Amino acid sequence: MTENDETKSKKTKKKAETKSENNSFFSGISSKIVPLENKAITGLIDNFILDLTGSFTVFLGKKANIVFDSVQFYSAEDSSLEKKAAILSSFQIATLTQNGLVHFDFPFMHSAIDILYGASGPANGQLMSQLGKAGGHIAEKFTQYVLASFQSALQEYKQTTLTHLLTSDHASIILNKYLPDYYFELLFKVDLNGASGQFSVIVPEALFEEIAQDKTLEQPAELQRKRRPANEKLKKDIIDSTITLIACLEGTTLKIKKIMELKSGDVIAIKDPTDVFLVHNNKRLFKGTAGQSDAKRVVQVDETL
Repeated sequence: MTENDETKSKKTKKKAETKSENNSFFSGISSKIVPLENKAITGLIDNFILDLTGSFTVFLGKKANIVFDSVQFYSAEDSSLEKKAAILSSFQIATLTQNGLVHFDFPFMHSAIDILYGASGPANGQLMSQLGKAGGHIAEKFTQYVLASFQSALQEYKQTTLTHLLTSDHASIILNKYLPDYYFELLFKVDLNGASGQFSVIVPEALFEEIAQDKTLEQPAELQRKRRPANEKLKKDIIDSTITLIACLEGTTLKIKKIMELKSGDVIAIKDPTDVFLVHNNKRLFKGTAGQSDAKRVVQVDETL
């Protein structure tokens, strides 16, 4: 690093620290600024996690547990994303000139790919070091879920649209073109089928400043009164809705030749007929035991899948 580069870097960090002192909704922690005193920011994070947990769970067919870990403030000069990112995606924020990023680490991608390709337990063995074309497509799909949930969470505070731009496992391609000058990195930990991983959402500083300084957010009681009817209506709609569950026996495997030869009266061996799965949209939701109550055939739910 030349003397001029070093001087520039020091000025940039000094500027970041000065900005933290000039914004009352920031708290100085270890020379970084953390906007967690503002209820709009914490509400945004909570709503994002709630929505994204459901999306990840449905997509993977396995329960995903997402927990907020931390938020840090960086300038483009002191970013560490290139060292820790397995794959990066950039996205456009319609109402801002700067873009945002989504980063997934290798443990997250390893666990997700294992699940999608039929692994039954936590990711184990040697951790993958390259994703390949298929891994890139899977990362794009996860990015779409992240952006949809983040945009949905934003709507309460700011009307905007998030559009996916580019996904690459070559971090420099993304960072050289799309990394904001100053940004917040929201880091989340994820448990996927017993294996842990991380991902983060990188947003320009300007986005959080707009949300946190919105004057309408200084009236929580009034906002709660406005939200209550919508929340109650949503809850009622959910409670009154219905879905169809299909009770299915465990599957069995037969050669095509055998199936072609089947005729009326033939017997097919199956596993324990009392083991039943309750299925919706080809997804197994519950495992149970078949039985009888009075004159009705019933299924007792033993396990949530």
